[in-house]
Amino acid sequence: MVYAVRRALQLVPALLAIVTLTFVIVHAAPGGPVVALSGEFSTAEYQRNIERLYGLDRPLIEQYLVYIARVLGGDLGNRISSSDLFWRSSLIDFRQRFC
Repeated sequence: MVYAVRRALQLVPALLAIVTLTFVIVHAAPGGPVVALSGEFSTAEYQRNIERLYGLDRPLIEQYLVYIARVLGGDLGNRISSSDLFWRSSLIDFRQRFC
């Protein structure tokens, strides 16, 4: 039992590191997440709208804390292909494939 508790406690910093690394990689990409979401040839006005919509115009530390809070709450965002919630569409895909 002690071993299981110790291993579970070791999981917390590992998951925090993975979430942080994901955040850094997305923000370090050329053009940042704005270009990834809006496209390389989008207008400046469209990019500003994307920034406001997703909170990318806020300070980086605030974006990180919001990101951590959402991940801890189970909100992994929307799928790019269908703009549906990740968990909902994943559950539907699972049911269609395996049930």
